[in-house]
Amino acid sequence: MDWIENLLQTPLEDYGKYCLWRILIPYLVNIRKLKAEEATAIA
Repeated sequence: MDWIENLLQTPLEDYGKYCLWRILIPYLVNIRKLKAEEATAIA
């Protein structure tokens, strides 16, 4: 899952919203066990 951590460090231009809601937010909530509010603040 290192690629997701790398993705968190990469500015997203194309398909950024899709990537946030389909990959990053679920990862932060389910794997890193953050609250939804914390996940959206990070992403």
